[in-house]
Amino acid sequence: MRAALLVGLAACPHPTPPPAPPPQQPQGCANIQACNAEADDALNVNDIRRALDALNRACVFGDAHRCAREGMYLTTNPQQSGDAQRAQVLFSQACDNNDGLGCEELANKADDAKAAQLYDKACSLGDNNACGKLAFRLHSGRGPAVDNVRALQLAQQSCDSGADIGC
Repeated sequence: MRAALLVGLAACPHPTPPPAPPPQQPQGCANIQACNAEADDALNVNDIRRALDALNRACVFGDAHRCAREGMYLTTNPQQSGDAQRAQVLFSQACDNNDGLGCEELANKADDAKAAQLYDKACSLGDNNACGKLAFRLHSGRGPAVDNVRALQLAQQSCDSGADIGC
């Protein structure tokens, strides 16, 4: 009987197993523009984790401003311990690559002399909010020597651009 069973099983056609599914494509954006769009879409639905991932990818692709934006979100919406330190690294990376927001954010945590230098760099990179902060420092002598003429020029520039801090 056993032999008959084995012969019967061997003669019975067995369905072939279905092929393995193709490997999934890695999730995430493939270039700076796609990462920026992904980050904006994620932020529109308040998906901070997805936004951070997209900003990080854009930063890795070389977009200094996205490094600074990632740092901003890590500062305001920390996801895990170490995010505040990571944010400072991102701000430094952004500033080193001539992003005004990165320089301004570094200045916010720096001593007076260093802050003035960073606000000056951010201002020269077109960050008019930083121009207003530098104007205050130049007027009060916090960091650089008092320079009311330049302080007034920077405050006016900041205010004219719509940055309330200069008004």
